Amino acid sequence: MIQELTQIAFSHLLLSGTLVHVAPFEELQEKYGVNIQPEVVMLVSVDRYPDVAAGKQIEWKIDIGQKLVDELSGVLSVLFLWTWTEEGVLALLLEYKDRTGADRKGAILLLAEEIQKASDRIGICVSIGIG
Repeated sequence: MIQELTQIAFSHLLLSGTLVHVAPFEELQEKYGVNIQPEVVMLVSVDRYPDVAAGKQIEWKIDIGQKLVDELSGVLSVLFLWTWTEEGVLALLLEYKDRTGADRKGAILLLAEEIQKASDRIGICVSIGIG
């Protein structure tokens, strides 16, 4: 659990841009015990989240988020970090250092399809942005 929390904190620092103001990337990798060097970001957004979550207790929101993270952890075939950027929006930071060009693009699109299928299995519809 502690390792997961440090990886989430590292991901948040990386996405927010705070990382570059604190220390060099390699130094923070060592401090947080993170060996991944993410090159691709996928934003996995729960479709119609404000409508779906309206009136639900915080426990439901936590549960739905945890179900999605657990399902994706079983599906992702590459090294990754993750953090929630806001309610209903999960950022996945993926490492694809062994692939280049069309091979990388094809693998990323295939992974996006796998993510959508995995989320469908647990009854959560998602949209994915890739950057």
